[in-house]
Amino acid sequence: MKKSTITAIIVLLMILTICLYFISGTYARYADEYSGQTTVDVAKWAVSVTDGTEALTNNFTLPFTVETNANVVEGKIAPGSTAKATIELDLTGTEVAVDFGATIDEDELATVFGDSAEDVNLTTSITGAATSGATTTINLPSGQAFDASNGKVKIELTLEWTNNDSNNLSDTKIGNAGETLHIPVDITVQQHID
Repeated sequence: MKKSTITAIIVLLMILTICLYFISGTYARYADEYSGQTTVDVAKWAVSVTDGTEALTNNFTLPFTVETNANVVEGKIAPGSTAKATIELDLTGTEVAVDFGATIDEDELATVFGDSAEDVNLTTSITGAATSGATTTINLPSGQAFDASNGKVKIELTLEWTNNDSNNLSDTKIGNAGETLHIPVDITVQQHID
């Protein structure tokens, strides 16, 4: 075949392909179109935190009870002492697993304790919950919403001021003041997401 014949056949095939493309759209077919909406239920969030009697709000004051220490006057904290507070997390009606965390603001803690801030630690303890770092996860009971029988969770906060002889000057400065210390604690409650 000649080169011009091959070119003519290729051009003819291209034109035929283009025509078939436009013709195929003109054939009739059955078609319906529907508009509407879908529905989905949102999982409920019904979380409150109390000190056992009253709800905690921003700028709350949570009193800690100092554990008995034979070397420190009852009710007072010093290096080598531990204090505890209990709060209650009410999850009744909540339909998602929950992450709970309690931390001390490190910058504010340094303002209160100076160099001794590195010796003050806050830990949380929740029976039957999984703890990972500073966060504790409270899973849904059997995949169901929390109810009155399982929705109230007691959380124990433990504040420990360990003794560190390299911070004796800072400890002594705090002891000389003998004041009521206001220790900044941040409490977070949020939905758990894997």
